[in-house]
Amino acid sequence: MSTSPFTDTCKQEYLVSLQKLMSAKQATVFSTTYCGYCTKAKKLLKQHDVEYNEVMLDEIAQGDAYEVSNCIYGKGERKTVPVIFMDNKKVGGYGELMDMQKQGAINKV
Repeated sequence: MSTSPFTDTCKQEYLVSLQKLMSAKQATVFSTTYCGYCTKAKKLLKQHDVEYNEVMLDEIAQGDAYEVSNCIYGKGERKTVPVIFMDNKKVGGYGELMDMQKQGAINKV
């Protein structure tokens, strides 16, 4: 059985779609149009030549946004953005991405 970076509340149809999306680029950023930390995270990825996909949670259908949120957050976790995945692993938010930069761990594949 393959290991998924998503929670066990993720419905199969969303799991498949998100895994396909994530396999196309090194990183995937779940964000909103009004999030300043999301903008900073994307800028940091660009500075390191990391190609990424973006899912704007406030621009997709409400039902889809709910299901995608279930995949990336689960039931108990705080729902903040950005949520960043790199190399099929959940990095976390902007703070964790900054920590990776300080450690020299943001690399282009």
